[in-house]
Amino acid sequence: MKPTVQGILAKVKHIQPLSQTLVRLLQLAGKEDHSMQEMTRIIACDNALTANVLKVVNSAAFAPREPITSLPMAVTRLGERLVVGIAVGSGASLHFSSALDGYDSRRGELWEHSLRTAIAAREFGRLAVSPMEVDQAYTGGLLHDLGKIILSDFLRQELAGQTDNLAEELRQHERHPDFLAVERRLLNTDHCEIGMALGREWRLPESLCAAMAWHHAPSKAPEEHRALVYCVHGGDFVAMLCGAGTGMDSLQYSMDKGFYAHFRLGPGAVERIMLTVQDEYKQTAGPMLGTAK
Repeated sequence: MKPTVQGILAKVKHIQPLSQTLVRLLQLAGKEDHSMQEMTRIIACDNALTANVLKVVNSAAFAPREPITSLPMAVTRLGERLVVGIAVGSGASLHFSSALDGYDSRRGELWEHSLRTAIAAREFGRLAVSPMEVDQAYTGGLLHDLGKIILSDFLRQELAGQTDNLAEELRQHERHPDFLAVERRLLNTDHCEIGMALGREWRLPESLCAAMAWHHAPSKAPEEHRALVYCVHGGDFVAMLCGAGTGMDSLQYSMDKGFYAHFRLGPGAVERIMLTVQDEYKQTAGPMLGTAK
């Protein structure tokens, strides 16, 4: 029997929730006016996260001259984006580490794609025409594809029963990319719509819910969040161009026609962003991915 949207949304209600520490951090990060002291106070209430932050700041990637044993010093040294990344990796490890069988995506690929998207989204934020909080773009990049963890099993079940008609449709989408249309044909919904439902179930800030909902159609995002969503949209493509997709849907989406009007992108800017993604990913993936396993 074909799954209903209501049945898929019911799974959103029953998925393992994010840790309360992570929810509080993401809610704080979604506010324009917040301090590192507030962030430190939240982390200090979670012994496991505190240990992870201290582990990362003392790792070879950051090579402090003397061991850092103070949480405030560790948070200041790492900065908001890395602290949030560590918190996401440890507080949502089950979600990010799972294979997405419906997308033919191996264990760990979702986290790699999300981390690369986050780095690129932050870089686009620095070049955005509209002023914005670049750390929010980073966080939006980390979370943008989480709707896939809900759709994956439903997609796998539907694909298992398909005939050659689906194979032909997928070939057509290779020429005219829009994998969201494949999801909607099979399931009457897509990972963006389900991502927004998931973000609201977890009580995430609307800015992050918008990134989850509209990262493939940024022009449709609410105006107050549109600049952030465009950053995540660009970051998503850069991650895929760097070879980090999430399976069969990689590069099977269309770039927004008005994308470049939202950024000050001179010659070679996208290539430089790709190099930044590659370099930063190599430096931070080890310690950060270690918390996500």
